[in-house]
Formats: sequence, structure tokens, C-alpha cells
Amino acid sequence: MIVQMVLSVKNLFETATRIPITRAGFDSHFFQSHADPGNQHEDSNIRVNKPTGVLITESQLRYTRQFLRSAISEVSLMSFPDHLKEYVMYDLTAKKALLDLHEWLYTNQYPLPLFKDRLVAGETSDGPRVCVGITSANRPHAPFSYLIQTVSALLNRLNYAKYMNDVYIHVFNIDEGEHEEAKVVSQFVPVTNLERISSDKGDRLPRKYQENLDNADVLRRMHSLNCEYPIFIEDDALAKENWMDSVMLAIHEMEQFDFERKAIVPISARPWLMVKLYCAREHAPDLAPKEGVNTSYFQRWNTVAMMFNREFVLNVSNHLEIVVRNAIAREKFDLPIAKDEDIDNWRNKTGLTGMCFEPVIFQHTGVYSSVQSRIPDQKSVNLWYMKSMYFQSHEQPVSFNESHWIHLVT
Repeated sequence: MIVQMVLSVKNLFETATRIPITRAGFDSHFFQSHADPGNQHEDSNIRVNKPTGVLITESQLRYTRQFLRSAISEVSLMSFPDHLKEYVMYDLTAKKALLDLHEWLYTNQYPLPLFKDRLVAGETSDGPRVCVGITSANRPHAPFSYLIQTVSALLNRLNYAKYMNDVYIHVFNIDEGEHEEAKVVSQFVPVTNLERISSDKGDRLPRKYQENLDNADVLRRMHSLNCEYPIFIEDDALAKENWMDSVMLAIHEMEQFDFERKAIVPISARPWLMVKLYCAREHAPDLAPKEGVNTSYFQRWNTVAMMFNREFVLNVSNHLEIVVRNAIAREKFDLPIAKDEDIDNWRNKTGLTGMCFEPVIFQHTGVYSSVQSRIPDQKSVNLWYMKSMYFQSHEQPVSFNESHWIHLVT
């Protein structure tokens, strides 16, 4: 069993305290600090630009250690049914990997966060090659730390020293309540807290309408970063090992697709709107798909991980917002369309095409929904659209790999 092989707390998490600690009361005032100028490091193979940030303080180190060790201990002391063992492994190893990364950065005096907040800085120049925006909401009833899982896998499976100048990661907290995980990951990546919109009467919007409005806001903010390829993921999307290598392959193939569409078949080929980086299949094909963009397969359901054509990002944002604004104006919320369906309806109307990258770059791990009434029983967890059967890092623990970071300090 996975837990027996991987989740041995004594061996894998020897630094984790066995006494659960209440996480809600942690003091996080020390996160508010001014940035110091960065500097550069160069060796024969890799040119490294240190991010603008500050060195980790002892207080920050203690806070993160306490939170992550407590979170590890809490989950490791729980009992889970067999159909959740894989998800327990992802959660525990991702938190341990983030703890290891944090302590390595502290030991080597490397400044944080790893990415300068381009939204606060008001960057107007050309952005990086890839921007990853993560939308996150607190799930107080869930034992797993989904946002920490997602950020840990992104950082520990990225090869940061190789791609730090090509990628940018930003978290958007859409929860109006306390989101302790967002405070923790803000040490590593920028976090923006979004404001909630109410109806004209001051009432809260229905959940799906609020989600669409939040996503319209995130799309617009991500577009302002001027990155070439914006990627939008939810906070329960677990990245594969060397995920950025696969993203660069997807970009290469889409650039080739655009070239051929414009130069060879300019009349018949339709522009692309998105490449989904997570797709599930109800029925498996005879052969596993070759790695790359599958132009013949698209799954309209889910918004777990999507790479958009930047040309149409604002159009999608405007469409999502208009639907909500019209409902507010009418004071009638009778069309609670989920954002994946709403986006795909717009795609069909505009004649744009969608594709999937396979094997998937991200796996969906959100068995505990943000909707508290949903219970992760075996039947619901094993539904075909809940997990891709083509994930190269299936059942592989998230781990800290010093070789991906050592060029930063040598």
C-alpha cells in the first residue's frame, strides 16, 4: 500500500512534531517587509538573476516550520480509507518538500519571495514567457492543504535555476475569510487577495456567479502581466516532474500550429483558444497518447489547468463578467452556469478551437471540494473525470531536489 511505502512518519518526517498545533492563531505580521535589491550569479552553464526580496528571518523560519510540521502531523495521525491513500501521500510529501526547500533557502541565505510581485510593481514591460495564475479558496473542512500541495509541486518539480527567468507564479486568494495556507505560500510566491462583489442590495452572489466573476478578475489581472502564455490552474492541480519542460513543448507545438494555420491553410484552420493541461478520458484509447498537444481531443468540462491564447484572454474575461453583471442588473440568478461550461459556450460561438496536452501536465487532486456538503466517498473519487489515467508522476511523492537549486548559490 502507498501509505505503508511512503508515509512512514518516523522515517520520512523525522523533524515533524507529533503534537497537533492550532494553525489559525499563528502570528504572521513578520511577512510584511520591504524588498531589497537582488543580484546576479553566473557560472559556465546557467545565468541566474536573484529575485528582488529579503532574506528569511528567524521568525519567518519558525512560523513556516511550525505550520508545516503541524499540518504534516495532523494528517499523519488521521485514518483514511484505501481510496484516499494516494492523495494522503501527495499531501504529506508536498508539505515535507516545501519545508525542505524553505530550510535550504534559509541555510543558503537566498532571498524570498522567489518571484517579484509584478502586479504591485506595476510592470509594463514584456512579461516572462509563461505566467501561472493559481486561484485558491480556503477549505476549512478538508484535512489536506491543497494550495500548499500545488505551490510545492510547482516549485520542487520546476527546476527553478533553469527556468526562473522564463516563468512567473502568482496566487489569487478568492476567499474573503482567513486563508492560512495563502499566508504560508506568500513567502515563496506573490499572493493577491481579491475583493468580493455583492449585488446592488448588498447580498452575496450565488456561488457559481461569484466564481465566474472571480475568474474574470484573475484573467484580466493575468493579461496585464504581458506574459506570452498565461496558464490558469486551480489550487488542486498537482504538477508533474519537470512540468515546465512539457509546457515548453506545448508552446513549441502551438507556435508551429499557428505558423501552419496562417501560412499553409489560412482559410480552413481555426484559431485556438486554449490547451487544457489536465484532461480526463471516460474511455481509454488503444494506445497511450504520445507526449504533446492532442489536436483531436478536447474535454470541455473542468478548468483544472488551462493554457490560454493570450489574444483572447480579455474576451473571455469580459464574457464571464457580462453574464454576472446582467444577472445582477436583472436581480435574477436563474442561470448558474459553471465557468467551464460558460467558457466553452463562448468558444463554440466564436469558432475557436480547444485541445488537450497528453499525458497531462497536471493531475486533479481535489477530492475534498470547497463545497462542504460533498463527501469524498469511493464512488465519487473514482468518477472518470476526477483523475486522469495519463499522469506520468502518478503515485510519485513530491520531493526537494537540491540539484535544481544549487546553481543559485555556487
